[in-house]
Amino acid sequence: MEEPQIDPDKWLKEVASSKSNHHSRRLRVIKLEKRVSAIFSILSKVFVIGAILIASAFVFRELSDESYHIDQVNVPAAFEEAGLSGPVVANMIQERLREMIDVLRKHDEAGEYINASDRVDVEVDMVGLGVPIRGVVTLIGEALGVGAKNKIHADIFASNKKSTIILRVSGQPAEWYESEGEDNDLKLHVRQLVDEAAKGILKATDPKLLELYYANIKHDGPNTIKMAKYLLEKFGDDPIMAGHAYDSWAWGLLYEEKLVEAVAKIEEGLKLYPNEHRFYNTWGNVLAEMGRNEEAIEKFKHFFKVATPSELTVYRLSTMYINTGIAFAYLNEFDSAMSYMRRALALDKDDWIIYYDIAGIALMKQDTIMFYEYFENALEKGADVDMVRGDTDLKDMLNEARVVELLAKFANR
Repeated sequence: MEEPQIDPDKWLKEVASSKSNHHSRRLRVIKLEKRVSAIFSILSKVFVIGAILIASAFVFRELSDESYHIDQVNVPAAFEEAGLSGPVVANMIQERLREMIDVLRKHDEAGEYINASDRVDVEVDMVGLGVPIRGVVTLIGEALGVGAKNKIHADIFASNKKSTIILRVSGQPAEWYESEGEDNDLKLHVRQLVDEAAKGILKATDPKLLELYYANIKHDGPNTIKMAKYLLEKFGDDPIMAGHAYDSWAWGLLYEEKLVEAVAKIEEGLKLYPNEHRFYNTWGNVLAEMGRNEEAIEKFKHFFKVATPSELTVYRLSTMYINTGIAFAYLNEFDSAMSYMRRALALDKDDWIIYYDIAGIALMKQDTIMFYEYFENALEKGADVDMVRGDTDLKDMLNEARVVELLAKFANR
């Protein structure tokens, strides 16, 4: 058998072609490796640039943040042993603030103010990963001469069956509050201190809101007057805020039953701020409290003459209808009274004060069935239990079994 003949020229060409293909594949692999390396290099640079941008945005946001941060609450050993550590108390203060704001939101005047203003938030910065990072940001800000954060710091002391909290808010003088009573119950003392601290923070961050809390929610005469004076001292050059402060001062005097002084304060305010329509509502309420209900109705009607269309908000209209209705009720003109109350309800079916005042009219009519219906509705819609218990117009009903039951039911919501 003959062996196959090999063509030398053909063999050399095949070898050369094979080497060429192998070299070409190596070149392609090298080029691919270079492309992958270049892509990864670009991606790593993009990642670094992105990280820098994100970090810069975070630093800028932190340094420009106007919210308030509870960064430290120091408590005595007895509090720690009872499980009331600094972070626990700090979170209790934050939660109490939220509760107060939520209650105020349900009251139309305060709700209008909250929605129209740029409120600053209060946060707790005592635990968690964000704290050391934010600490570094604060140091950067201080190095650049930029203040980072409005800080809140509190120290609590306990001695002689009383507890004291010293509250320090950035840019404000320190405030000092004490718990009341001689009770050794630490949790009771803490609740009192937390409540006072929340009010102190509100005073430092948004004093108008605290004034509305005392005047509209608590009907607290002394503290309403105190906050009115504070607003005049702080915002005396602002005619709107100053006018509101005078009006609030008159309300505080009304709550204290200093009616002649309340009228004098209204007249003083009107000389300075003659366009402030609120004075006529307050004046009507003072006259009604004096038993001069016909004059009160005239003041309420005059309110509509001086208020501009933009000032006749749902809250203002419903308030005037309520006050006019109550004045008619004291004149024993119950049909007219309920006519105005129905107008108020048509405007706002969720305002607890309307239901509460209708319950009061029902009492005047000696209609207990109607009283309980509207009284319970008022509590369901957010009536303040402490305010109800302090209402002298209701004192004859406070010991009634169903009233006691309803107040207990809604006391701890």
